[in-house]
Amino acid sequence: KIQSIEQDLKGLVDQVEYLDNYTRRTTLRIDGVPEMPNEDWAQTEAKVRDLLKKQLNLDEKSVEIDRAHRVGKRDTTKKKDRPIAVKLLRYKDKDDILKNSKKLKDTNIFIRETFSDRVELKRKELWPKVQEERKKGNIAYMNFDKLVIKRR
Repeated sequence: KIQSIEQDLKGLVDQVEYLDNYTRRTTLRIDGVPEMPNEDWAQTEAKVRDLLKKQLNLDEKSVEIDRAHRVGKRDTTKKKDRPIAVKLLRYKDKDDILKNSKKLKDTNIFIRETFSDRVELKRKELWPKVQEERKKGNIAYMNFDKLVIKRR
């Protein structure tokens, strides 16, 4: 009976994990955007729209943002700007933003997908292997929580 309960529990944990990642499929995280003191969510969204228009050359009116806000505790010493969580209405918009994020290469702004805690931990563990493979001259990247290597 315990084995059956453990199996059911694992199935439920996997299902919650899947749903957690599915709800994040239209969410992005933007790091490196300067933060103003007492910045509110409307100002944050305006900064995101400005970034889309001026640096990614995307029509900021065609990208529908559900919400854009800073995450984490406000740093009163102003040593580090908080990241921005952006929830979009369409997956296609997320895909367009990620494709165009290469235009930010020489800036301190980074745009990335968000995942559940479990997947984020797995990706963090895989990152040194990605760097190692790239140093060897291979093409290496992560697809969700898997390492992809294409040998040259």
